[in-house]
Amino acid sequence: MFAGFVLFRDHARRWILALFVLAGIGAMGVGIFTLNTPGIHGIFALTAFVFTPLEALACTRLSMPPIKQLISVLGIWALAGLVLHVLEINGPLGEGGMERFFVYPSLLFLLVFGGYLMNPGVRSSS
Repeated sequence: MFAGFVLFRDHARRWILALFVLAGIGAMGVGIFTLNTPGIHGIFALTAFVFTPLEALACTRLSMPPIKQLISVLGIWALAGLVLHVLEINGPLGEGGMERFFVYPSLLFLLVFGGYLMNPGVRSSS
């Protein structure tokens, strides 16, 4: 959520701030409400699983090649995996493996984009 605020301060795009806040709330809720509270945990998990890939796709507007292409692939990959999981098309990965199939690209996006923003030689596009 803090990263979304910093991006908002630099680029004044409220919709990107909203995506970061919703993804952050979802991620915090998943950590606070464990699987022992299935309904609440599921709502927060779905919030994080939907909004993190969407923020990856939104951040393509703030980045330059080749990071732009990489994070767009990661965002599409995560969304496609989420859709397959929701449709219960888990294949040989099983339910847990399919969850990792769309969570790991989302986490990789956060690492890549964070590293990209820390590079002093690169300016994000406006």
